[in-house]
Amino acid sequence: MFSLEGKKALVCGGGGYVGEPVSAKLAESGTDIVIADRDFKSAGSSAAEISKRFPERRVSGVFMDVSDEESIRKGVKEAAGEFSRIDIMVNLAAAGSGMSTGELTA
Repeated sequence: MFSLEGKKALVCGGGGYVGEPVSAKLAESGTDIVIADRDFKSAGSSAAEISKRFPERRVSGVFMDVSDEESIRKGVKEAAGEFSRIDIMVNLAAAGSGMSTGELTA
């Protein structure tokens, strides 16, 4: 496996069936992660589970509804504040805002 040691990731939809294993693989590869999901409880429980498996990684959960532009802005800002930067962004959320990635700024 390759190394992403020291990288910071935001995983949208990270609390779901696909998102949690993807987040875990990122953690295994050396990445600190913010898990964003519209189901905040799911984001938090996924973050707690991954933190247990990879205690050397920083993992947290935030609320983000990708169908709401303001929620996206707030979630990205929160994630960037957590780590001071985002190196990797993964979108596994089921609904989109219609915004291009160039329009997503903190």
